[in-house]
Amino acid sequence: MSRVTSLVLIPFLLCVLACNRKEVAEKTFYPMGGIPFTVKAYDIPANVFDDSMVAIEAETERLETIFSGYREDSEISIINHAGSGKASAELVRLVRLASRISAETNGAFDITVGPLVALWKFGEQENRFPSDDELQQRTEMVDWRQVATSSRGTISLKRTNMSIDLGG
Repeated sequence: MSRVTSLVLIPFLLCVLACNRKEVAEKTFYPMGGIPFTVKAYDIPANVFDDSMVAIEAETERLETIFSGYREDSEISIINHAGSGKASAELVRLVRLASRISAETNGAFDITVGPLVALWKFGEQENRFPSDDELQQRTEMVDWRQVATSSRGTISLKRTNMSIDLGG
């Protein structure tokens, strides 16, 4: 390649690359017990990104008030503690969907694993594995077929100390 061609081609390529560079707007927030959520948007005006982030954070907060197992005031936590309660249409739909998936998987997917999840977390804090007896006791609290939803928008857990865990 000749020197003249290089002098013309290199600035041209740099201009093309610079023109294709996308501006990135980015924000990280920490819902769900401190899990980082990062939102990135490319080539949008800052005010549109800021307005979008307000909407995203508001919707995340709304969903947490229903589904979060980390918040004592969420619908799912209230139902877990009381054994039953009034639920939003969204939570009732999700529990019904989970029941269908549990049936299709013959219980391999089961949202009532809350007692086992809590036991393993406790064991982890204690720096030990749960005992066979502890596992047996908690396993008796797990059975997706023991969750009832009503047309009035209530969810009932039919076993004592049963709890729903939507984290899988």
